[in-house]
Amino acid sequence: MDKTALAGKRHHLAEFFIYGYDDDKRIFYTIGFNSNEFFGSLTYSYDSVIKANDSFMNDREKLPVWVIWYAFSKIREKDNITEKANVNDIICSLEEYASSVQMKEKLRSEIVEGRGDIAVYGADCQKEIVKSLRLMLENDEFYTDYRHVHLLYEHNKIVLDKMYYIQNVAKANVSEIIDKYKVIMKKSELAKAFYLKAIMSDNDSDLYDKLKNKSIISKIIKFMEDVFNNETGILQEFVYSIKKSLN
Repeated sequence: MDKTALAGKRHHLAEFFIYGYDDDKRIFYTIGFNSNEFFGSLTYSYDSVIKANDSFMNDREKLPVWVIWYAFSKIREKDNITEKANVNDIICSLEEYASSVQMKEKLRSEIVEGRGDIAVYGADCQKEIVKSLRLMLENDEFYTDYRHVHLLYEHNKIVLDKMYYIQNVAKANVSEIIDKYKVIMKKSELAKAFYLKAIMSDNDSDLYDKLKNKSIISKIIKFMEDVFNNETGILQEFVYSIKKSLN
């Protein structure tokens, strides 16, 4: 390798998953999301990859840190994966989330790099989403998009799965508490659904554009406030009941 054309030169990592190529057709075989947001096999021409790389390298100083660090997604084997989850670890993670303690080590590195001291971990991130929605309602120049509301709903679904798992392992009588959390998850699902329907019904917008319908924004804020005002208390009640049953 020390005699190749690129030996001794500076390299920049591009986390680009390629599983094959065809020199005759000048294409790479890759995996990712297509234009319809479906995951599967894709192909890229040699020329398009060269063009993308040139653009990435020439405009680096203008790009946000998460683009520079994660221009492409990598798929690799992860270390220290156990077959069964540790219940105590899951309970601890729920406590940390509910308390919104300062745990920057749990945030992705590009978030800390880009946001610094204003980066938020835990349930308090919902306050920031509501704040952004209110700013978008009051200021036509302010911009946020669908992803934040969608990710909150996805998080609620994951928390609900954790609660069911802990209930089964601990054999605890916490069904009523879980039912209360399901109501919370439904509110975040409705917020997501209203946002998605409104943005997709605007023929001049795509999924990541600003939502313009102020009545829908107000409705989404109400759903989000219901989630924020109730989720923490429900999780604290759940953790207390589980710990009591395990003692």
